[in-house]
Amino acid sequence: MNEPTQPPKKSVNMRRIIACAVLAIGAGIVGALAIGLFVSAAYQAPSAKDLWALALLIALVTSSVLFVLSRNQTRWNNLFSWKTARRALAGVIIVITLVAVFYAVENFRGARAWDQERKAQEAKGAILDLSAFVPPRVPDDQNFAATPLIKSWFVKTTNGYGGDWNDSYSVADIPDHVKGERQFTDLGAWAAAFDAIASGDYFEKSDDPARRVPKKNQKFESARVDRESRQTAAPAVLRGLATNDAIFAELRAASSRPHSVYPVYYDLNNPWGILLPHLAKVKGTCARLQLKACAELALGKTDAALDDILLICSLMDSLKEESFLISYLVRAVILQSAIQPIWEGLAEKRWNERQLQIITDRVQKFNFLQAAERPFNGERAAGVLTCDLLYRRVYKFSELLSYSQNAEPAATLLSGLGVIAPHGWFRLEQANYCRLFEQQLSGAFDLEKHRVYPARIVVHNDDEHLFALVRQEHPIKTFLQHKWISAMLLPSLGNFIHKASYVETLCNEASTACSLEQYRLSHGEFPDALQKLPPSPRLLDIITGNPLIYRRMDHSFVLYSVAWNEKDDGAVLDPKKDSRDTDQPDWVWKYPGATESPLPSK
Repeated sequence: MNEPTQPPKKSVNMRRIIACAVLAIGAGIVGALAIGLFVSAAYQAPSAKDLWALALLIALVTSSVLFVLSRNQTRWNNLFSWKTARRALAGVIIVITLVAVFYAVENFRGARAWDQERKAQEAKGAILDLSAFVPPRVPDDQNFAATPLIKSWFVKTTNGYGGDWNDSYSVADIPDHVKGERQFTDLGAWAAAFDAIASGDYFEKSDDPARRVPKKNQKFESARVDRESRQTAAPAVLRGLATNDAIFAELRAASSRPHSVYPVYYDLNNPWGILLPHLAKVKGTCARLQLKACAELALGKTDAALDDILLICSLMDSLKEESFLISYLVRAVILQSAIQPIWEGLAEKRWNERQLQIITDRVQKFNFLQAAERPFNGERAAGVLTCDLLYRRVYKFSELLSYSQNAEPAATLLSGLGVIAPHGWFRLEQANYCRLFEQQLSGAFDLEKHRVYPARIVVHNDDEHLFALVRQEHPIKTFLQHKWISAMLLPSLGNFIHKASYVETLCNEASTACSLEQYRLSHGEFPDALQKLPPSPRLLDIITGNPLIYRRMDHSFVLYSVAWNEKDDGAVLDPKKDSRDTDQPDWVWKYPGATESPLPSK
């Protein structure tokens, strides 16, 4: 009987080498493309050189494994047998089925949760579509923000945006923070700085006139804030600000227009990248108007000072329709620019009855608690849109994170998870974000009663289940729990309410102080109790719901709120903190010299 003919050994080895090479090249190309697509979606597109290097590495590893297997005839035959192929195919089908079922279940679960939460939020009046917050266009002749000056703020230049200040104020470095009690503006320091700038002594000597470098270690703090010193310094301050008179005149002329819509480009594909160059310009304008009004008051020019205060208020109101939290916070800062000259005029009893009524009417129109609703709703809608943008790969997780270099691997891994995550997970992010958003603000304030409840906010901030996420110690864990957007965006809300409460209290105190001064002008002295003033919600402390605490002094008074700790600390201020610090023990309105013992009630 003839023996079966064996194929030549060299031919068998050649087929194995060819098979190994084909499989290795295929694995290298497919693997490199798959990893490249994953990395591109998660982080950034790799270069062609990187992809070829990755393909070569995968090919080498694959060929090495196949070469080892080919040396054993039995393992080689088993690897490429029909039995192995059937098992592999069955395994692939099972895995694909399980993955499909997993994605279907998670997508259904996420869609149902988001649909339920969305309907619940909309039933309460919530607006979850960010496009609804884009203000409609208005004609230029009715738009405060359509002046040539304001339009120049939005012109992009090589150094940023146009409308840069070219005045002495932007050069002078005068600290504006006063520790402890509120004080008069140090006009002497500003006058000295403006004179030094005008004479050139403010700058280092240089052969290049265009190169103006301020001298080091210059300090302009006169510490003389008595009436005579401020009156002497005021003309130099007004001269230093005179270069801006045309700007103030243009804005004053436009302040009578009924609407204000700044030419902001609302990019709904990048809500966190919307540029707001006007905020710094408005804030800077109001800071200059504040200094100008204080200098005018020192010279007894009360009508001019009042006009500047009203322009500050108009600029502040020009931002009230914007749905950005930062716009609201800038409004809160601008309020301080209006309050300082109001306070100085009251402290020196410079305002007359007519001016006091104008100030009172203007201040009483402010409602910072009510105004907080729009930026809150805008913030919530932006968070909802962010989840959609992450799913659609418009955003990448790594682009939204501000991690340190040590955390970059976690950011990259998180971005990778976002690529393969089911759509339902992003719906769960939206549902959890809206639910936790409402939970954090639940019971924090009551607009109808005009009340704020700090203790409830503190409880929300101490909620371990909710705010352990905020620290972002485990970003991957928060993503898998579908609370990553909540952990990233929610922490600022408690502090936001804190600041809103402070500025609303400041409005109440300013309004009450004006009413007290009107009473003094009519009766020759301050009342012994707030009950003698005309009834007004502004007399109440939004923290307690009771009247603001009032103590009449000899020719003066002290007025204050119990502030965030809800405890009467006796109008004592922390001397280490800024007078405008919201963490002061009490939020106090009093004038220099109001330190005598309270007069007995009549």
